[in-house]
Amino acid sequence: MKDLIFESIVIRGVNVPLNNPLVAHIGNFDKWPFLCIDVITNHSIVGRSYIGPYLVDQLPSIAHCIKALSKKFVKRAIEPSTFFDEGMKNISLLGYKGIGLYALAALDIAFWDAHSKNANQPLAQHLGGGLKPIKSYNSGGLWLIPLKEISKEAAALRKEADFTALKLRIGRETYKEDIAAFDAVKKGAGEDVLVLSDFNQCYTPKEAERRCKELDDTGFFWFEEPMKYDNYSELSLLKNSISTPITIGENFHGPRDLHKALESK
Repeated sequence: MKDLIFESIVIRGVNVPLNNPLVAHIGNFDKWPFLCIDVITNHSIVGRSYIGPYLVDQLPSIAHCIKALSKKFVKRAIEPSTFFDEGMKNISLLGYKGIGLYALAALDIAFWDAHSKNANQPLAQHLGGGLKPIKSYNSGGLWLIPLKEISKEAAALRKEADFTALKLRIGRETYKEDIAAFDAVKKGAGEDVLVLSDFNQCYTPKEAERRCKELDDTGFFWFEEPMKYDNYSELSLLKNSISTPITIGENFHGPRDLHKALESK
């Protein structure tokens, strides 16, 4: 491996138009913002990453934080694990959530990308794992659109790459509408398709328990974020009262949140 030195950073903000506008309980979006990061090294290797922090107006503040945090590592040999630990210490006064961790994540991904390229390995192998096929699902649509449009969109999403699993946003006015949406996905995409669901954190714990129990026998593969993602104690109680699995994690802010979720079972 070459002695890989971090020389400079390039940060670009983009706001990407969406083919299927996002219509969910968290808001309506027809574009999605990203920050794209290039870590420039002393060789031809460039470490790349991107983060999607939801709110376009926050891109400048996060970009500024990335740039400020990166100064700590300039002219040093890239050591991702060491850099991450040092970065966590550096953001301790800012806090271990939000902008500080977004900034560190953008750098961390880019540093690992450069490090694995320097080793001429895919990142999975570089970290000691292996490459193999994994199951995937199409999450690029089926927002809170009119029920009459769901079957057609489900059929199109399945055909994009012969997906056998699709994610449907639910939490409509009544549980019967959620069931109708489920049936519409099956009608459009086929009875063999797995239907994953996402509430986008729309309910209080009591509301979440009521709706999940009403839908428990419908056939959903999972219920995603039926309440605030970090309400681990209530999510654990809910998990024990229904048979459909609950999934969270999209909004984890680093390994500390993962640890809390595991502790709460």
